[in-house]
Amino acid sequence: MSSSSALLLCTGVVIALLYVSSHSSSANSFGLWIVLIWVASGASRPVSSWFNLSSEVAVSAEAYDAGNPVERNFYLLLILAGFFILLKRHVSVRDFLRQNLALSLFTLFWGVSVIWADYPLITFKRWIKDSGTIIMVLILLSEINPLAAFRMVFVRCAYILIPFSLLLIRYFSDLGRLYSKWDGGLMNVGVTPQKNSLGMLALASVLFVTWDLIEVIRSRRQRKLTLVCIFDVAILIASIYILYLSHSATSIVCTILGLAVFIALRLPSLRHNIRRLGFSVIIGLIALFGLNTFIDLKSEFLILVGRDPTLTSRTEVWPIVLQYQTSPILGPGFKSFWAGTRLTAIWENYHIIQAHDGYLETYLNGGVAGVGLLLAFLVSTIRRIGADLQHETIYSSMRLTIWLVVVIHNYTEASFNTFSPLWIALLVVSAKFPAFPHIDPTEPSLGLPALPTGSR
Repeated sequence: MSSSSALLLCTGVVIALLYVSSHSSSANSFGLWIVLIWVASGASRPVSSWFNLSSEVAVSAEAYDAGNPVERNFYLLLILAGFFILLKRHVSVRDFLRQNLALSLFTLFWGVSVIWADYPLITFKRWIKDSGTIIMVLILLSEINPLAAFRMVFVRCAYILIPFSLLLIRYFSDLGRLYSKWDGGLMNVGVTPQKNSLGMLALASVLFVTWDLIEVIRSRRQRKLTLVCIFDVAILIASIYILYLSHSATSIVCTILGLAVFIALRLPSLRHNIRRLGFSVIIGLIALFGLNTFIDLKSEFLILVGRDPTLTSRTEVWPIVLQYQTSPILGPGFKSFWAGTRLTAIWENYHIIQAHDGYLETYLNGGVAGVGLLLAFLVSTIRRIGADLQHETIYSSMRLTIWLVVVIHNYTEASFNTFSPLWIALLVVSAKFPAFPHIDPTEPSLGLPALPTGSR
């Protein structure tokens, strides 16, 4: 098959997937398409790079520092569109922030960090852009059926990006593959900038398409969902294949763990003893930590999954970037660590532009205070999820799965405070309901039926 024929076929398949999805789901508001564009752009390569027609995404200290006007205007338009949607829906942002205090304090801390930031203007622009993610989350939560909206945005993202990733890898290798600057190896990147991003896309796709497949199977009474079930199975297989092609050990491990937890929580014996399970997990982690002091279990595990004990040189990177942290209490400001002369020095000396650890990344930008607020947010979220597990719904199981995957994934990758699908998903599952007046507070675990009428 020629590349042009493959492109036409792939485009037709994606259109068919979106068409069937939009006609089999109640989640079809205009606002959801804005959120879909936001999520899809964050899960793929930068928007401006598509105009260069090259798989090589320009990486340099100057480019990273200065930003890109195309990117800025693109995200600004989405933020403004999202803002007006919230105004039209009369969403009370204040009520949401008050009911989600840990997230509010974490977000506010980054905003206030402009005051002491090394580069206030850069920090302010990056924080404004990051705040757009909160707006997108609010759009999802203010839908008539928030659960369906949340699930369908990520499923449709997989419907678009997974087929086109396969297309680029197979038929447009100059776009879908690139050579690593570090070891010269050939990487499959698909629609993303590098292999770990492709792995993250596949990870999120597997989890959400699996969730959607379970929901479709439970709705057998609707014959039109049979085609959706077939599409879901096809995309699920394609996502697993993409995960394999990415060779991203972190995403592979998180996918296996996430699916295991999600499926295990559907077993009655575990659901009825969730507190005992949580206690057993804590004891197990403490035992593993203690055993690791005598036997290097971490190194053995990394070798087992095909990675060296340095986590592909990550443990060598961490001490280097820590040397440049000069504000251990409050940090240099939101995403201000990677800016100015410090960014130039690190890039020129080591060709490093990220820490490959979400917790370390938070410390580099926000110091001990930032890490403390992040941990408070994670603890607050898991407490809510723990209380929600007693309702024994699919969503409560998915909440725990997403939380666990994000917490583990950020040990070797940085997805906190980014546009990654994992961070957006974590923000949604962390939210306390009801945040908006049209949501029924008596409905357990957000299992909300689609209310009649009213397209938003």
